[in-house]
Formats: sequence, C-alpha cells, structure tokens
Amino acid sequence: MSSFRPFQWTYPQKTGSGFTIIPNRTMINNDIEQYFQQLASRLKSFDIIINHNLPFLLHGHLKEWIHKVHKLQLHVIHRCINSIEWFLKTITDSSNGSLNERQKRDIQFELNGMINDLTEILEGLQTKARFINDLVGQNFGYSNAGQYNFSITDDIQILKRMLIKDPNIDRVLCSNDLLNSNNPSQLKILLHELVEERKTNPNLRLVYADFSTSPFKLHNFIVLPFVPSSLSTNDDIMNVLLIGESGVGKSTFINALVNYFTFETIERAQANKPIVLIPGEDSPNSCKSYVFNFGAKDRRRLRIIDTPDFGNTRDMQHILEYIHDLTHLNAICFLLKPNMTRMADLVSTCLNQFFELLGSKFSRNVIFCFTNARPTFYTPGESAPSLKDIPFNKENTFCFDNESFPYLVALHNKIQFTEEQKREYETSWSKSVQESQRFLTYIRTQLSSYPLDDNSQSIPHASIKINRMIRPMLEAIRNLLRNRILLAANTSTKLIKLCPRAIQRQRAFCTSCVRDAFHLGHFWVLPDDAHEFRNQCLTCSCTPSQHISIDYILGYDTISASPNDQIPKIDNLIQELCSISVQFAGFLRKHKDDQFLLGLKQLIAEEQQICSDHRESNNYNLQLVRELQILLTSYDEQMTKLQSTQQSPDLQFIYGQIQTVEQVSIIQEQLAVIHRHRRLLQHACDEFEIQRDSIHRKVFSSSESR
Repeated sequence: MSSFRPFQWTYPQKTGSGFTIIPNRTMINNDIEQYFQQLASRLKSFDIIINHNLPFLLHGHLKEWIHKVHKLQLHVIHRCINSIEWFLKTITDSSNGSLNERQKRDIQFELNGMINDLTEILEGLQTKARFINDLVGQNFGYSNAGQYNFSITDDIQILKRMLIKDPNIDRVLCSNDLLNSNNPSQLKILLHELVEERKTNPNLRLVYADFSTSPFKLHNFIVLPFVPSSLSTNDDIMNVLLIGESGVGKSTFINALVNYFTFETIERAQANKPIVLIPGEDSPNSCKSYVFNFGAKDRRRLRIIDTPDFGNTRDMQHILEYIHDLTHLNAICFLLKPNMTRMADLVSTCLNQFFELLGSKFSRNVIFCFTNARPTFYTPGESAPSLKDIPFNKENTFCFDNESFPYLVALHNKIQFTEEQKREYETSWSKSVQESQRFLTYIRTQLSSYPLDDNSQSIPHASIKINRMIRPMLEAIRNLLRNRILLAANTSTKLIKLCPRAIQRQRAFCTSCVRDAFHLGHFWVLPDDAHEFRNQCLTCSCTPSQHISIDYILGYDTISASPNDQIPKIDNLIQELCSISVQFAGFLRKHKDDQFLLGLKQLIAEEQQICSDHRESNNYNLQLVRELQILLTSYDEQMTKLQSTQQSPDLQFIYGQIQTVEQVSIIQEQLAVIHRHRRLLQHACDEFEIQRDSIHRKVFSSSESR
C-alpha cells in the first residue's frame, strides 16, 4: 500500500483550482510524498498569480495570455496526477514497495522542467503586468499591437494610419519588451515627456502600443504622430571607454566624476554625503558601465565603461567583445598619471588592437585624462606621448586631481585638516569641476558617435563572431546526427528540436561535476546544468579552470518529421558545417587552440559517458558516438590538408562562410539567444544608472533590483 493518495482536486467557481495531497497512513515513501507536497505548494502559488494577481494588474488586457498560462498550468497538474498514479501502481505492484530509481528520476526531471518553464513564463508575465498597471496609473491606454495585421515590411506611415485616430489629440508610444529592458532610462524619459505634454493639453489621449508579439520589428522607440526627435538615436547616449593600468585610479576617477557633475562647489559637496559608486580600488574583472543622467532638460546621457586593467591578452579580448556588443562608441579615454615614462608604449600597444577592430579613422575620438595632476600644476608633465596620427593637445587632454575626492570622504569621517590643506583641496575641487564640464562639453560637441555596425570587416571582428558560433555549430551538428539516425532507423516520425534559452547572469558548465542524463525519444541527453559563476563557481567546489562559460541553456523538444527532413539533405549540411569549422579553426589557430576540435572531442566524451551510464538502452547513443568519431576523423583529415597548403583563409572568404552559417536556422536561433544574453548581461548585470534628480538622496543603481 502506498503512503499517499493522489491530489484531491476541486474547481470552485470563483477561486480557481484548489488541491491538496491526503496521506493515508504512516509513510513509507517520505521522499516521494515530500516531493509532491512541494509541487502542490508551488502550483497553489501559481493559482493565486493566474486567477488573482495577473487579472488585477492587467486591467482586462492580455486575457489570451492568462488563458494560455492557465491551460499550461492544467497540463502540469494533469501530468502530476498521472505521475502520482504511476507511483501508486508501481509501489502496489512491487513486492518490496520499491521504485525504479531511473524512472523516478526521469519523471522528476520532466516535472521540474515543466514547473520551471511555467515559473519563467509567469515571472515574465508578472513583470509585464506590473508595467501595464503602472501605465494605467499614469492614465495611459494599453494596446497590444500583436492584434493588428502588421507585417514585417510595413513602414511608420502604416503604423500611423492604424494606430492614430486623431493626430491632434493622440500620442502613441510604440515599444516592445526588449527595447524597454535594454533602455529603461530612455523609456522613462519618453513616458515623462508625454505626461508633461498632457499637462499643457489635458485632451491628449496617451497610448502605449506593445509590439512584443507583432511581426513588425521595432529597433527604436517611436512616438506617433512621428517626428524625427521622438526616435531614439545614437546621439541619446555617449559611450566612453575608460582604459588604464593598475593603480592609475580608475575607480576613484569615476567616483570623483559623479561628484564633480553633482556638486559645483566643495561647500555643496560637504553639505551632502559623498556619492560612492565603486567602493575600494579593486579593479573590475569584467567591463562595468556607469550611465549618468543629467535631468529631463538634457536627454543626452553619458556612459562611462570601466574596463579591467590593461595588460594581458585575456582582458583585452574581453574589452573587444564588450565593444562588439555596443551600437556605437564616442570616445576611448586613456586614464594616465603625469610623468609616466612608458606612456607612449602603453597607448600605442592598446590603440593598435582597438584600431584593428574599429579602423584607424577612430583616432580622432581618442582623449586623455590625467589623474593626480595637482603636483604638475594640472598639466600632463613629461607624459606627453609621441603618437603618430593621434591628436594630443589641450583640446582633447584633461587634468584632474583625484585627491580632492578622498579629502571629501575624509571630512565626512571627521578627519581634521589644516587651513592650508583645506584651501589646496578647495582649489583642486574647483579646477576638477571645471575640467569635468570641459570633458563633457568636448565629447558632446566635438566628437561624433562612431557606429559599430555589423557590416564592418576585420580580423578581431571575424574572430569574435566565429568564437560565438563554436557551440551553436557543434550542437547543431550533434542534433543533426541524432535526427539522421532516427530517420535511418525509420522507427519514429518524431525528431528532436533544440530549444535555446537565454540566461540573465554569468553561468558556466562544470566539466567535472556529474550530470544525470534524461530520456528523450530514443536518445539519452545530458541536461545543461548551468552553475552560477563569479570568478569562481558558486554552485560547486571545482576549480575555475574546470568551468566553461556559457551564453545560453539548451532545452529539447520532439517534433514531427517534415518532407524536408531527408537524410541526403542532413548529410550535406553536416559535411558543409564540418568543412566550415575547419576553415574557421584555421583562421583562429594563429591566436589560440583549436576550439572546434576540443569541442568535438567534448561531445564524444559526453556521449561515451551516457553510453557507460546507460548500458541497458544505449543503442542510439552508441550510433551517435560512432557518427561523431567518423566526423572527427574527417575533420582531422581536412585540417591536415589545410595546414599543408600553409595558407590562411582569406578574410573576405571567411565572412562569406560566416554568412552561410548564420543562415542555418538551427544555428540562427542559438545566435539570436546569445545576442539577447549579451545585451541582458550588459544592461542588467554590468550597468549602473545614476539619476540626476535623485542623486542628492541616493544613487539609483539599475542592478540593485536584480
């Protein structure tokens, strides 16, 4: 006899689906009962969200979304019931009341996946619901643009005809979830401006048009009736990359800069608590950005991008990848100390690498800032570099005294200074405030934003794109081989589909920790067990070198085979991807190990582990191992042939191959998720936003709420 009976379900007319688990007697399967009790608790919390919280926040909008999540919830409930019934029957039929551990683990893995998917969907829908509730609170209407018959080829005039009834009183802000997530400050400014406009014209009808599910793809915010100034452009934010050696004082410079922008005099600064964005002087191990908002009257914002200390190849590669994900760059700012003897070598070495990515035309956007400049009377001293084609003059050179900021902090800590010291620091503060304003004015008025469009061609640019393709290409090859094996066996009409999902924080695979495979159709598959990673793993005790950074998690689904799923077509695509992998590896091998080869060997090792762990039912995985080993042999032969020519692939040829790979749908989906992850990481985790209107009370950080 089992220790519990199935969920008892009722469907009260007003409260939704209630349920509980009812124990029969002293439990003999405590772990199973506890597991289903936990599931029931989570499903009850979903019930409150779906039937109460969401309808309250959505004000009648997005009813079809609530209906969809409710159907998904019922599907999960029914799957739980079926699972309990299976456990009951298994325990009853078993002579000793024991369960098959593998089957138990598979069912729990499936249920956990369904619960986690539902949790993620509800979290996203609750975020949208809170946003819609805020809009309603500001007397905005909400319109789901997905309900209109917009197409991908439509233009702004068509949007205007469909969404604007009376151009004299209608104002429609067009956006989507991704734009809102990537540009929260710009969204806030636009909403504020529309509310302010309504104060002067109370008859205005304000509407937020949500294009999140529309085929028409928005790349920027649009306010209808459309005027050019309502379109978000690169001029809205000024991106400045801050470069410096260890010990130059980048953290102190950023802390000082926000105080210089905020307090014009030392007296005002003393009357307020110092603003400290970066505690201590620890150098960041990844790029962090600080966005300065200067108030509603000045829509242009300044983003200072703090970088790891310049000096090693790995950090430089990280900086180049960070730049690659920006839309534009306004300046590279070198932070230096006066009288540096090796300044020219430092700047030249660094700029050569930047120019490889950006092109030499960017030389006019290079600026120099000197810290601790009081002893040299606010001049660079003997540090003036001799740099070919790089301007170095009064106009693009700025001298600060970082010591005035620690002085301000010391005053608030009741440290005493002589009158002479006070006068020196007050003078220092005044000069630094003047320099900070000149610094800002120069970037605003003298430097044009440099577009970082994806059409540029360079060796670093191609290398970044290829490195991001390695995992998508290898996973595509493995899954194509899986489906080829299924088609050849002719035992099923179901194929396997990859379902990549973006992750919002830094995660990594551990190559040492054991992963339990789950059954998917005829194959065993290792799940993506992503570990939280911050310089070291927060999930396991394995060393950082045993971890591989990832941009996304792979899920899996089964789909029906279509007429296009033919073995010859799959074979041709696999061979094409293998050949392109060889070309890519040959292009990259000047700078690093063959990551394609290492990745292919890792796939084989994973499949061999599965075959070892599941000897009783591993025929399909064994075939996959053999196919991967054949592919590895072909890869080695092609690489040997390429190396014998002693010729590197032509850059233009490589870009043609990149374009070919980007058009493969199974890879295209993974690359899109990588791009989304990078944007999320850049804006949600590594960016801090400082609002001018609240800066005297508290510095608002966009990462604090995450």
